[in-house]
Amino acid sequence: ALAGGDILPVILYHIPSVTSVPLSSGLIGRLKAAFPGIVAGLKDSSGDWATQAVFLNDHAHDLAVLVGDERQLAKSIALGGQGTICGLANFAPDLLRPVVHEGRNDPRIDRIVELVCRYPVLPAVKVLVGHVHGDAGYRPMLPPLEALDDATAGTLTAAFDAARVMA
Repeated sequence: ALAGGDILPVILYHIPSVTSVPLSSGLIGRLKAAFPGIVAGLKDSSGDWATQAVFLNDHAHDLAVLVGDERQLAKSIALGGQGTICGLANFAPDLLRPVVHEGRNDPRIDRIVELVCRYPVLPAVKVLVGHVHGDAGYRPMLPPLEALDDATAGTLTAAFDAARVMA
């Protein structure tokens, strides 16, 4: 037992672009076996569909397998994925809901993700969260990250508004 009480369930986070340490499917299996009831899920933020497909095949039967790249959400759900933890959920969750609950993809998702990826992602997400909530207080970033300047933010929000209404 750990000091401080029971162990809470955890979601493993596969994001090798940040950690420089990929999680293999075998390692995930060993962690599940070593910590039964503790490893509850896995989020794949690699952006690599082949990796996501292996995780789904090997673990969707007993873990909540989540995708980080919204463009892969429909395929992931079709193969047993349970959802996503992603940037788009912060400013356009209504676009994701039909994908998760009905398996119905929305082409606006790809357009918006590709739009956001043209900018530094975290500052862009914060601009769009502030935009949909009418609150510029979301825009500041902590160093070393920098907020988007007003002109860039305006270009991003205009493109986002256009992408939302496209069918």
